[in-house]
Amino acid sequence: MTDDRMVAAAAELMKLGVSRIGIVDLLGYPIDVIERQLAYLPHRKCRRPEAFIVQAIRHDYSAPNKHFHAKDESQPSGNALDQGSERAPGPPPADAEGHGTPDPAGTYPSDLGMESRR
Repeated sequence: MTDDRMVAAAAELMKLGVSRIGIVDLLGYPIDVIERQLAYLPHRKCRRPEAFIVQAIRHDYSAPNKHFHAKDESQPSGNALDQGSERAPGPPPADAEGHGTPDPAGTYPSDLGMESRR
């Protein structure tokens, strides 16, 4: 069965324009790595896919972000921020960075050397 997988992988690499010598070299890598990188290729931005796939297989690049986001977008998020623009009920967080707190005493424009013009 591995031979069938290798033949299919070699055919895909050939369609991409990888040279025969390059294909023979790449078939020395684990077939799982080759198939995974071929599956990721449509989700990657590359100008020269034939050169990119060679490096991706040799270095076993990690999955592109779009590959994972496609799965995430199909499932609704349980995060309250994703549900709408309304704020979740409850008290404000303790570290609200001073929002909603009164101004410190004595901090007025006249105290800062700025005088109002009339």
